[in-house]
Amino acid sequence: LYAQVMKDIDSILILIQNQARIKVDTNIFGEAQPVAELVLQGLQLLGLAQPTAMSPDEELIRSFLGEGSAGAPKASKAPRESRPIQEWSVEDVDESPEGTEFVLKQVISLETLNKKRTALELLARPPPKFVHDVAILIQEKTGFMQAMSHEWPEQSRDARIELLQYIADSSSSCLGAQIDFD
Repeated sequence: LYAQVMKDIDSILILIQNQARIKVDTNIFGEAQPVAELVLQGLQLLGLAQPTAMSPDEELIRSFLGEGSAGAPKASKAPRESRPIQEWSVEDVDESPEGTEFVLKQVISLETLNKKRTALELLARPPPKFVHDVAILIQEKTGFMQAMSHEWPEQSRDARIELLQYIADSSSSCLGAQIDFD
């Protein structure tokens, strides 16, 4: 029975490996690339990536990135503006107001937020209420931060700080980045 189970597991693993190779051969790099980047970053963080001798699994993952071997250069990417936002990596992020506006416009419409100032002016030094309004639009569009209140606490400074901290903490944990409100 044990030998039969091991044989079945081996057959399943071979099937998975063949399916992965077929996907690589049919050029689905756009869908697999972000996942492959995350897996390789995780391997590096855990100290499991081997720069000199790659395992077959690591070689397969790198093939999704267009890397044939450890020394092969990464395939060049199209400019971020021409790629869907879900294909962006950390290197594509721009902390400027223009970069933030570009990213937000991929998800929500900023024109309805304020009639007196442009979105770019507001993003250069965002008022706390504007940050909340943007978070509400993102919540409505994506479902992110479901526990966030739509009500802006006018009377309580502590409640406003708590709300903004919730937005910062939720975004930080999702992005894996530190966000500070100055």
